Amino acid sequence: MLGLSFARPASALEPDGVGAPRVRTAAGTHVRTIEIDPHNPRIRISIATAKGFPLRDETFGSMLGRVRPIVAIDGAYFSERSRQPIGDIVVNGRLQYAGMMGTALAMTRGGDALIERVVRNHRADWAGYDMVLGCGPALVLDGEIVVDPVYEHFHDPHVMHATRRLGIAVLRNGDLLIVETAQAVTFMRWAHVMKALGAQDALNLDAGASLAMTYRGHVLEHPKRRLTNLFVVLPRS
Repeated sequence: MLGLSFARPASALEPDGVGAPRVRTAAGTHVRTIEIDPHNPRIRISIATAKGFPLRDETFGSMLGRVRPIVAIDGAYFSERSRQPIGDIVVNGRLQYAGMMGTALAMTRGGDALIERVVRNHRADWAGYDMVLGCGPALVLDGEIVVDPVYEHFHDPHVMHATRRLGIAVLRNGDLLIVETAQAVTFMRWAHVMKALGAQDALNLDAGASLAMTYRGHVLEHPKRRLTNLFVVLPRS
C-alpha cells in the first residue's frame, strides 16, 4: 500500500514548484503522484549518480545524504552484474554514460522537457540538454499510447511481467508528473494509467527492488537494494 499521503488539490504547488504527494486512482489503478513545475526558478532537475558511477552502486540513504534533494526517485534500469545503466545519462550537460537504448527524458537548464525514443546503438546528440535520463520503454508519445517494450529491446522477464511501476510524464502544461503504482501492472495497463493522468509524453523507469522515493526528507519508498542513479529535484543555489 502507499503510505504517508499529503492531500492537496491537483494544482497546488509549493512556492518552489513542487507539489505534495497525492494518492489517486487512474485507469482503475491506485497511484501516488508528485507534480513538479520544472520552470520554477527555485529548483533544478538533475541526476544523482553513485560514487564510482557507472561501475559502482550506493545505498539510497548515502546518496540522499550527499545530495539533499527536495524529491528523489530511482532512475534507469542497470545491470546487476556490471552496474552500468541501460540508457544514456547526462549530468550538468556532460555525458556520463552512453547506454544507447530505450527512451530518454531530456531537460534543458531552463526546464523544457523532451521524451523520445533513442536509436539502438546510436550515439544521440544531447547538445543543449542539461540532464538526460535514458530508460524506457516509452508509454505515451504525443498524447497517444505507444508502448512496445520488445521494439525497444526490453526482454528481461523481471521487467516484462506485471510489477509495481514508476515513471515520469510530461503534462500538457509542461509540468512533470512522477507516478508510482500501488499494485502490479503490465506495461500496457501502465500506459493507460499515464494517459488517464493527462500525460502528453511518458516513460517508464526502474522499479521492483529498486523502487525508491523521498519527498522533503520523508522516505516514502525504501529500495531493497543499492542503486546507481536517481532522478532528483534540487533547490537551486
